[in-house]
Amino acid sequence: MKKFLLQIMGFIITFLLINILVGYYYNIPVKKSIENKTHKKYKKYSKVHDTTNTYNTIFLGSSRGYTAYNPVIFDSILDTKSFNMCTGSQNIIESYYILKDILEFQKPKTVVYEMFLPSFDTTDDYYHILSNASFLRSSKVKRELIVNGFGLSGIANYLSPILRNKLYIKADIMKLLVGGNSTVTKKKNNSYWVSGYLHEEKEVDQYTISNFERMVNLDNTSTSTMKLEYFNKLTNLCKEKGIQLVCVRSPFPPTRLNNEDDSDNKLVTQYFNDLCTQNNVEFFDFNSINNANYRYEDANFSDSHHMNYKGANKATMQLAELIKDYYEK
Repeated sequence: MKKFLLQIMGFIITFLLINILVGYYYNIPVKKSIENKTHKKYKKYSKVHDTTNTYNTIFLGSSRGYTAYNPVIFDSILDTKSFNMCTGSQNIIESYYILKDILEFQKPKTVVYEMFLPSFDTTDDYYHILSNASFLRSSKVKRELIVNGFGLSGIANYLSPILRNKLYIKADIMKLLVGGNSTVTKKKNNSYWVSGYLHEEKEVDQYTISNFERMVNLDNTSTSTMKLEYFNKLTNLCKEKGIQLVCVRSPFPPTRLNNEDDSDNKLVTQYFNDLCTQNNVEFFDFNSINNANYRYEDANFSDSHHMNYKGANKATMQLAELIKDYYEK
């Protein structure tokens, strides 16, 4: 029995040591970029936590919103002061708690939420979730995000660097085994950050265009009941604080849309439209609105679903005009 207990104790100690080492290793680049003030999430949260900055419009959502809406252009049309708080793989639960944290420092009049089906699906990327959590200023909101938002899985991933970094650990192991990909070229420094928005100059290449994968739709994606509840929470929070919530579905490359069954795209549009109608929220889907002044091309994208600056200029202007027309009704 004593030997068994010692084995268990040894396993626990070994597991804890490995977790400490993994956490330390994967935190090195984050720590360095924060010290150098180059970490983009650090910069984002620093801006909204600084009460000398007064933002009346906040953008929330995934990286599709991060690369699609330029606050500088948006503000020039609507005379607002906006900030883009979209982040990579940000799901609706994160968006809700990010807004709760922001409201302790800012008093926005409008929140623009970028609708993306994977933000409502049943999968969770804890690396990004806990990265966002680490920058929340309110310890209460951070605890609510991890515990209330993701339950036991959230707590387990918070406590275990191995769990939250498992995808990156797997990728690093594969690199060691296969020796990496020598054909991969370094990405040129053709992007920069402004007011939380990522200005990307890269243009999607023809090879990528010809190999666009099938888009996520209601046929191949399961939505999470809990995440749908958090959309209701987001709308109720905005109503409670007197914030106008506007939801938008960002454009996709036209070739990718044309390769899809048109009914699949219409079903996603209708799904989000119904969700917003139930909550009395305005919804704009750039993939279903016909406007001769805003024709999106494949060249307006940097990959299969992120916009480059040319596309973002169009999307931002179109969104600003739609909101302006909506308020003037």
